[in-house]
Amino acid sequence: AENVIADECAAYLDIRVPFGVDREKLKLKISKITNADETIAVKEALPWKTSEESELPKAVEMAGSEIGLKMSNVNFSGYTDARFFAEKGIPVANVGPGDLKFAHSANEELPLNELEKAKEFYKTLAFKLLK
Repeated sequence: AENVIADECAAYLDIRVPFGVDREKLKLKISKITNADETIAVKEALPWKTSEESELPKAVEMAGSEIGLKMSNVNFSGYTDARFFAEKGIPVANVGPGDLKFAHSANEELPLNELEKAKEFYKTLAFKLLK
């Protein structure tokens, strides 16, 4: 009913914390804002970075170059399933077509020519990694 006040309330925050942000300070700030009496439970997914000395980034750059793409390292503030591999020490790379500003948004879009170029890139990358 509209005139009932609940005994308690729970909130779940999904905060993607980038490199360089102190998680303990962030948790403290959230506690102060929310006036939380209870401990804030945090399920952390730590940011990852594949060493540039690893074979994977070199293969990504070579495959891109071979088909006329300029590859670059970009700090990405979102999370992907790649973290599950990175947590186990497996080198990973997030590589894909499209503009990140449209990724997983209401207006997500991908020009077909970029999809074709991505197909060519993934094929080239696979052959480089299998050599």
